[in-house]
Amino acid sequence: MRGIRIERTIATIDDLHSVLVRNHASVLIVVGHGTPDGLAEGSGFLAWSSLAAEIGRTETRLPAILSCYSSTIQEYLRSAVGFDGEIDATLGAIALGALVVSLFNGKASDMSTCSV
Repeated sequence: MRGIRIERTIATIDDLHSVLVRNHASVLIVVGHGTPDGLAEGSGFLAWSSLAAEIGRTETRLPAILSCYSSTIQEYLRSAVGFDGEIDATLGAIALGALVVSLFNGKASDMSTCSV
């Protein structure tokens, strides 16, 4: 029996499109700095609506965004999991880890993480 396979990618916001196009995982976790309007990285910015559209074109069943204000993406992508307001990265990671383990209950799955 296969377990959970994790693939980790570090990308800039400009690279995020090409990373998502290659994504074939059941679960996608995007980690980055969030604002009320979207993801911010250096001088790059990606609105929640644009990120939702990009993820919506993938095979991902559960997109999870580990960043502040990421629950806003649910307005554009109902299947997404996000966080209200500001969050502590460590506590957010623990919460997402528990969610993933509970969803798959030891069954085979592929998971992809993308840090921006």
